[in-house]
Amino acid sequence: MSRRLLFLLFLFVQAAQAEPVERFSKETTFSFAQRIAPKNSVLAHKPVETRAWSERYPSLLLFYESPVGDSNEGMTNIQGLLFLQKTDGRYDQLLVDHFDSEGGNPKIESIFFENVAGYSSKILFVIVSWEQNHAVLKGRFYETFAYAAPEPGQEKLTYLEALSNKFSGGCECWRLDEPATKAKFKTASDVRAVLRH
Repeated sequence: MSRRLLFLLFLFVQAAQAEPVERFSKETTFSFAQRIAPKNSVLAHKPVETRAWSERYPSLLLFYESPVGDSNEGMTNIQGLLFLQKTDGRYDQLLVDHFDSEGGNPKIESIFFENVAGYSSKILFVIVSWEQNHAVLKGRFYETFAYAAPEPGQEKLTYLEALSNKFSGGCECWRLDEPATKAKFKTASDVRAVLRH
């Protein structure tokens, strides 16, 4: 491979890597979250600053709600972002996940960390709900999303499907031709009650 081609490949890789995000001196968490918000988005949940994955530097979890496309239907989705502090005031940005409309717009119910047997680091849990308003079904659907601690070089957190499915709450719903149902996991306390036994 020619030196020129290697150099161009090097430049491409460098450009593809995200630049660290800087937090200004004395900038509050809320001001920082507003300044770096994706275009046309608003915070969908209060910022979560945590040392769950690093004793030295706190991480910051921000969830933003944005309109879907150019339609006027009022549909939104939520994007979760993790900011890992490298040094004072500089963060690496990772994607947590996207939460799309499912019958209704997503709503972040809870964000928390918990120890889980078999994992060396705490697991991030995000409980999301969607309003259901149909002719034969009304209520709210709950789903739990679990993520492993970030590893070097990652751009997106690792989604833990089996663990997520274990704690997904289901539908707290009235149904036209069937008995009403209750969601099993709607809060952090519901999930923790099982994990801590």
